[in-house]
Formats: sequence, structure tokens, C-alpha cells
Amino acid sequence: VVCGVVETVDPAEGGGAMLRWATAGHLPPLVLEPDGRAHLLHVRPDLVIGVARPGARSRTEHRTRLAPGATVLLY
Repeated sequence: VVCGVVETVDPAEGGGAMLRWATAGHLPPLVLEPDGRAHLLHVRPDLVIGVARPGARSRTEHRTRLAPGATVLLY
């Protein structure tokens, strides 16, 4: 599982968006930049859901800034 939230960044602060996400053993999100370059958001994934007791361990929240026009792919 991967769960993400995209929030708009004020144009006075450069525009674009902020992506916040957490993963449970899932493959990393893929970002396609407006210029066509692509890169993975490599982070150490947390445990797969169901491996530990519910509530026994919290998830790590990651953040990255997205350029205006960027696309995020969860696969």
C-alpha cells in the first residue's frame, strides 16, 4: 500500500505542489517532470500491512516538492 496527499503550494512560494506519502512495502512513487525526465522517490519502505499488530508501529511520512506540471504515478 502507498498513500499520498498532494497539496498546492502558494505561487508566492514558487508554486507547484507538496507530496506527502507513506508506504507499506510498496514500490516507490514515480515522478515525471515537466521536461520529460522521470525519477523514483526512493525511501525505505515501512513494514507490509498485516506483518505487525495494528498500532504496534507508526508509518513514516515522507515529503517532496513537485514542480508545476509534474505527474506522480503510483503503480
